Amino acid sequence: MRWSRHRHAPWYLGGVSFALTRQHDSLTQALPGSSFGSGWSLLGRDVDVLTNVSLTGREHLGIFNAFADGTKVYLTLPTGERASFSFLPAIEQIGSLSFYRPAWSADGSSGWSLNSADAQLIKAGAGYYDSTSGQPYNPASPAFAGTDYVLTAPDGTIYSIDATCGTTEMRTPSGSRLFLSDSGITTAGGQTVQFIADARGRLGRVVAPDGTFFSFQENSLIGR
Repeated sequence: MRWSRHRHAPWYLGGVSFALTRQHDSLTQALPGSSFGSGWSLLGRDVDVLTNVSLTGREHLGIFNAFADGTKVYLTLPTGERASFSFLPAIEQIGSLSFYRPAWSADGSSGWSLNSADAQLIKAGAGYYDSTSGQPYNPASPAFAGTDYVLTAPDGTIYSIDATCGTTEMRTPSGSRLFLSDSGITTAGGQTVQFIADARGRLGRVVAPDGTFFSFQENSLIGR
């Protein structure tokens, strides 16, 4: 079996039920590990955004290739499945000029939808570029303000995603918000679940708001 999951009973954080769920993917266990170890990920936080746009090799300098019609984005849904979306910008007519806005179509019938950093775009050749700066449109580029990607669940829950770091915010239809980072999960009211690293820099312990904690080993979960 490719995937296996370890799920802890949910905490209620700021009125939101959040279950800490680790997923192991046997196909990625030989790759460099996440904070949980090789092949492991935290559902809802680790999204593993990939695209079929070729790399420039200079992304660290802020130089990215442009998205084009049909560009694919692949990511892991908070439910654990991989999903893909196709880039299909919407035409925006202003007088006699044609511009474009980023828009996406889900591949398949998962019920999830995707948006990306907003910008007014022009098309040059096969690619899309910012109409003002001329920068190639790529949500991971620092040239574009705002959240890289916004993933919306069938129930209306919204996940703000950084292309590199993963989910940074979760917002429920009722307006409750959770903020996610490498150091833990925090509510708008300051309630916190702490992530504490071990000597190898991997997640070694999770401390709940009530003081209970869970210590992680590569293939087990020890609670107290």
